[in-house]
Amino acid sequence: MQRSTSTARGAVVLDFDSTLVACESLEVLLATDDDKVRAEIAALTREGMEGRLPFRASLERRLALVRPHRAHDVAPGRALAETLDDAVCDAVRDWTASGLEVRIVSGAFREVLLPTAERLGVPAAR
Repeated sequence: MQRSTSTARGAVVLDFDSTLVACESLEVLLATDDDKVRAEIAALTREGMEGRLPFRASLERRLALVRPHRAHDVAPGRALAETLDDAVCDAVRDWTASGLEVRIVSGAFREVLLPTAERLGVPAAR
């Protein structure tokens, strides 16, 4: 485990999916115009959420249907960053100015959440 060398007075930890941004980033990443693929993704998601399919298997099968790559990751990430409410941006700026360390936690792909972190002024390492 890496220790922080920050002199921050405390920390604020923000959850990314469906909290900091209004949706699940995986849904954005897997968006497709193909009705059949959308239906398969929805079924796999449902099976995973209901415990009939392990999360990892559900994720791997959904990703195999769309096969996203870095180019796909960047555009949704930028789009999500643009949806941030100005009040969130102001709050993060105020917390940072008052000496708090702001961190973002997520299971999202790094490339998807980095544009939001950048917009908020949160270093990529956090």
